Amino acid sequence: MHTGLSATTSVGRFGRFTEDAGNRTVGLNTCVANDVAIHTLGRYAKLIGEPAVGPKVTTTIIANDWCGRTIALKTRGETQRIDLRTSLPGPMFTTPGKRWGFDWAVGASFTDIESLPDGKMLHAWGTIVKPPQVLLCHHGETPCLVLTSKRATSLEVITHEHWWFTFAGAGARIMIVPLINVADAPRTKELVSLWLDLLARPPVTVREEFAFHDDELTIVAHAEDAAGRPVKACPVAPMAALLGDGPFQRLQSGVPLLTTYNGPYTVIPGATRCTRTIRMEWLKAHLAYTRPVQGPLSPLPHELVYAGDISWDESYPMDALLSLRVWAPLAGVIPKPMWEAVKARVTMPTPSSFRKTMQRYVEPSVKRAWLKDKTLFGQWGEVSYDTDWYTGLTLSGMWLSATCADPKISQAAQKLYKGLKDARDEMIGYCRIFSDWAFDGAFTDPRGEGYDYDCSHNGIEGILAEAKMRASEGDVAGRDFCYYIAARFAVCFLAAYPLAQLHRTHKWILNPPADLEHGMWGLRACRERWGSYALTANSKSWPPLFPEYCQLLKTYGPLAELTRLAKIQEQRVPERYADWLLFYLGKELAEKIRAGNEDPSSGQEQREQSAVFYHVGPDVMQRLWVLDEDGASVERRFQTAMPPAEQALCRAGAKLMS
Repeated sequence: MHTGLSATTSVGRFGRFTEDAGNRTVGLNTCVANDVAIHTLGRYAKLIGEPAVGPKVTTTIIANDWCGRTIALKTRGETQRIDLRTSLPGPMFTTPGKRWGFDWAVGASFTDIESLPDGKMLHAWGTIVKPPQVLLCHHGETPCLVLTSKRATSLEVITHEHWWFTFAGAGARIMIVPLINVADAPRTKELVSLWLDLLARPPVTVREEFAFHDDELTIVAHAEDAAGRPVKACPVAPMAALLGDGPFQRLQSGVPLLTTYNGPYTVIPGATRCTRTIRMEWLKAHLAYTRPVQGPLSPLPHELVYAGDISWDESYPMDALLSLRVWAPLAGVIPKPMWEAVKARVTMPTPSSFRKTMQRYVEPSVKRAWLKDKTLFGQWGEVSYDTDWYTGLTLSGMWLSATCADPKISQAAQKLYKGLKDARDEMIGYCRIFSDWAFDGAFTDPRGEGYDYDCSHNGIEGILAEAKMRASEGDVAGRDFCYYIAARFAVCFLAAYPLAQLHRTHKWILNPPADLEHGMWGLRACRERWGSYALTANSKSWPPLFPEYCQLLKTYGPLAELTRLAKIQEQRVPERYADWLLFYLGKELAEKIRAGNEDPSSGQEQREQSAVFYHVGPDVMQRLWVLDEDGASVERRFQTAMPPAEQALCRAGAKLMS
């Protein structure tokens, strides 16, 4: 098997943009940690509590990786280890001495605690001699489990809010787990034993291996404690557990212990590793044009494609490759004069000119490098997010140009990508470094502030383009690594549909209630710690699509729901098709653009190509390639003339082939 992601390669949501730009606040499975203080999940988080400290205290982050963060807290001359990790059910505290304290916040303290699994009720007051190792705390802001790796000799409770455990020796581990669902509390001896196994050998980190064979990718995840020893119960990545065992992902069965923000926290009893196998034949998807384009197409737009970051210059390397991503596959499909006009507008970069536009970063925790275009969001200054969006589409434009039917374009593009092998590796480095163990995908912001499905779709498009470029260079191992990253992303994409339902159940969906009238079709963005935004029939912006992703949806996605959505959008939101530009931008901007007065200095969402990229394009591609609608009927649905590229796809009968 090949070496996959691990604590030495990836930092997930626990990273930093630069040494001076990061967050002390991180989202965990059922709570939020701000430094060492624990808060509830949700937009209006409330303090649960924090470890007791003396008058002098220092905290130092000693490790960040794709499973979590480890902090050293020094107070009263002792240093305790605090593990804030998604590979654990909740925050875990390791005390260097015999005594350990926790301060519950006002309103979050408990008067009654329940011993598990026997259900005996204890009053949280005074000194409890030899308290049980598993306690369920009732009546607070959030019910919590409190577990200890060793049985304490006593638990002293001072005015409900200050708890002090005393142990016979040093090195006890205490875990505090806020419960989203109080029914998750373990009420059998078997479940209590399983929870205590997690404290006996805590799975603080996970490393993966993978192998690709016969359209299947197998991932083996090895869980280890802080000393590198195998665990007693191996956790399953919550997003993988949420998607579950099925036609797309064959997943080793386990025992779900806990409802979390990203799916069930599940463990495999007695196992040191978790194995899953993911179907990959959807990677073979490609387009075939089944008929010649008939009739005149709409004229070329003022900007060939969506700029994304406001600035637009067709001679600039990134903008040129974004343009060619859309237009290069249409060479030989659209009329020759239109293609020649496109080609005349775009300047194919050279390896040298391309390199000059890139900026290199090194993530401070894992010391791995990644590249992004240095002009991104130039109007706002250096901005951390959306790197996967731009590098993904840039790499896709590189490959699609290299396979263009016009030899002038294809030859120049082949020279370009072959001269950038090291740069390409650091471009996909973003998705490698910021991949998150629990989430399966890579966070859109290096600081873990959110996951945007739009950006991640574009990121995987670029990773698959890179896989093809590596294959063309004879780099089979490099191709397979890209497939491995793509497989993890695909799990995250397909799990977005049940994740939307989970978030709605727990009131984490941030859309207005009326927006959810006709249901949800996955998530548009997941803001770690405080909520998510769902895709609904009323959503204007939909993630852009590409052939492999459409094949993934068609074969393994919620096809019945997507079909229902298409009908709802046509029947209940007819303005989507009455005038696509007016629907997306509003009357004033639509009239201004059609009069030839588009303002190039306006925000990207105030320009024509935003409506094409996020509204017309995704709608057309989903209907053509996921729902198998005929191109002529798709074009007729739009009552104003479609943009020329999407028009060409419809008229050429572009079909998804595998």
